[in-house]
Amino acid sequence: MGYNSEGMTDNEENINWDEVGKPVSKGEYDFELVKAEYKPTSTQKHMVVCHFKIVSAYDADNEDNVERLVFENFVFTQAAAFRVKQFAKATGVELPSTINKTYLEEWCSMVLGTNVGGVVGHNLFQGEPRATIAKFFEFGSGGDAEEKPSADAKPTTPKPNGKSTPAPVEDEDEDDDNDDDDDEVEDVKPKVSSITEAMSKTKTKKSATR
Repeated sequence: MGYNSEGMTDNEENINWDEVGKPVSKGEYDFELVKAEYKPTSTQKHMVVCHFKIVSAYDADNEDNVERLVFENFVFTQAAAFRVKQFAKATGVELPSTINKTYLEEWCSMVLGTNVGGVVGHNLFQGEPRATIAKFFEFGSGGDAEEKPSADAKPTTPKPNGKSTPAPVEDEDEDDDNDDDDDEVEDVKPKVSSITEAMSKTKTKKSATR
């Protein structure tokens, strides 16, 4: 059937070539799993190919990525299953200890439409940056603000080395003890003086007697 044959239509498609091949921006998003298909790897390992559609972005600057897809492959082996384990933990999906093709095909149907949150990062694929979900988290729980200090916390003044210590408190009792010591020294001085005068008088009398 040729291009101008009956039944064919000439639809127009606008393509922004600057955006073609550009990966989803890094950041936190909420997703919907819109495709999950069993497909073994080239070495015949069990694998599920997943398409995650972005339904919302936690950063307003990333809103233009909504509706875009991020592709993920879940490989079900002892060494590589940490990815699907993280996904299951974030969504509450159960995972069996024994994996086979029949089960995974059923699993694909079960998880289809699941919502989950995730952190998008970039890695290189054939020399080009590609978006990947670096970490999964519970749907709607991303973008948490940093923990604020308690209102009851007392401010401290940092030292140049970055550490802070409370201001030293003067010991009033110690000052009082020092004052008492000074008084004792003053009391001793007149006693010593009196003894010296008495000794001088005694010597004078003895000289006079001779």
